[in-house]
Amino acid sequence: MERQPYFVEQDGIRLKIAKNVFPSDFGITSSFVGDFMLRQQPVGVALDMACGSGYFAFLLKKIGCSTVYGVDFNRDAVLAPRKTWV
Repeated sequence: MERQPYFVEQDGIRLKIAKNVFPSDFGITSSFVGDFMLRQQPVGVALDMACGSGYFAFLLKKIGCSTVYGVDFNRDAVLAPRKTWV
């Protein structure tokens, strides 16, 4: 957390890891789940609970989900993907 904010690229998505936001490049869990998600069929509406950096939400859009919601109790986490996506 000391190096935040910083940018990271995962699965072709450039993410801003904002200060106080759980980094999606920490450990192997995000990578493992991300690989699994990329093999799924898209749905109309998807939800990323505890969205953190927004990595899973971006993957859901990448596979073709029409609408993706990301929710988190951390205000910095909710704002970070908006700055990355725009």
